[in-house]
Order: sequence, then C-alpha cells, then structure tokens
Amino acid sequence: MLSDTGYLFRDDVHDFLSRLRDYMRARLADRADVIGKVSDAAKGKDYEASMVGEFILPVLNRFLAEQETKHLNGKRPEDVMLAEPTSARPKYAADTPVRAPGHPFQKVIAAKPKEIFARWKGGELNKPKSAFCQVCPDLALTSPYGVVFECKYFRTPGHEPATDALVKGLYETFFYRAMPPGRQSRAGRTNWNYDYACFFAYDASANFRLVKAWNEVKERVEEPFWSEGNIFVMMLP
Repeated sequence: MLSDTGYLFRDDVHDFLSRLRDYMRARLADRADVIGKVSDAAKGKDYEASMVGEFILPVLNRFLAEQETKHLNGKRPEDVMLAEPTSARPKYAADTPVRAPGHPFQKVIAAKPKEIFARWKGGELNKPKSAFCQVCPDLALTSPYGVVFECKYFRTPGHEPATDALVKGLYETFFYRAMPPGRQSRAGRTNWNYDYACFFAYDASANFRLVKAWNEVKERVEEPFWSEGNIFVMMLP
C-alpha cells in the first residue's frame, strides 16, 4: 500500500524521474564513450555494476546537486543515495540499499520451487544459509522521494534475448517495489521504505535491440506500469 505522501506526490515523482531521464540522456549522449568506458571498467565481468559506478551514480549525484538541493532538507546528494557497489561508497552513496531481513522468494523468474522450499526448510540442496534471501537493488534514493532502482546494461545481440531482458528487468523492478516497508536489523542502516521504483536500462547492443523490444510494447504497458504499479521505465539512449 502506498503511504499518504505516495499518493500526494505521484505527479511530482513522475516529473522528477522524467527530468532525471532527460538529464541522463543528455549526459550519456556519446554512446561510443559510454560503451568504451563501461567495457574498460568491467574487464569482461560485471557490466551493470560498471555502468552504475562509472555513469549512473555520478550523473545522478550531479542532477541532485544542480536541480534538487532545495528538496534534500539540508543533506548532500550522497547522503540520500544508497548503492550496491562498495566502490561507490562513500563518494556517491551513504550506504548499501540491502534489505537486511531478506525475502522468502528470489527476484529471478527462474528460481525453482524445490530450491525455494529447501531454503525455507534448511535442507542440503545448495546448502542455504538462511530461510530468506538477501535483497539488494542496484541503488535507491531516500530523498526527495523514496525510489528504488533496478539497472540493466544490455549488450547481447538478438530479439529474444532483448525481450527476455526487458521482462526480467521489469519483473525484478516490481519485485523490489512490492516489498513492504521494514526496519533494518543493523543499527544505523536506512530502513526500507520505497513507494516508487525505476527500471533504468541502457541499450549497448549493436542494433538497439532492447530499445526496439520496449517500443513494441511501450504503448500498451508504459502507462499502466506507472499508474498501477508506480514503476517508471527509463530506457536509454
């Protein structure tokens, strides 16, 4: 359920995320530069974490500093940003957005029921350490609005991989958005309380496969994702 402020500020949040999208698009306009730097930083490993660290966090930080300072209640941009990559802290983020109590289900669609049951039971399958899975989105904002972000850096050729990535990315975004507010188990860690979610996707594929997949369904699903789920889709470039 949305908090009272969630209902009151919905139009403001949509405007905020729309302006952030335009700001991101303008500053990530040099596609070759973005792809090159992400590739260099990733070194063949985690491209999404590299995209978050090299571009999303620095640009988001500048956006907040330039356009949203008056709404941060005296805090610095990095004070209201939470990020999964440890390299981002403390320069761009105050802490991790992990939800310490965890979640009974996994965010991935491919999770098998027997594996989930084994985790709950504490059996030998995959030797689960905890009944609940750790939950940690790529990043989150606590101000001026509570927004959790799922980020996707897509570089795979082919139409089917693009449609799969789009569905999985939005599924994971909704997974985070649907979690109820909760207190963290560790003192000093920011409590989980997000009324909104943003799926940030950067299409680095040769023929803009992810963008094309989104455009195939955008007219039918973009508005209900927002109006019914409070999920904003930010597709770049």
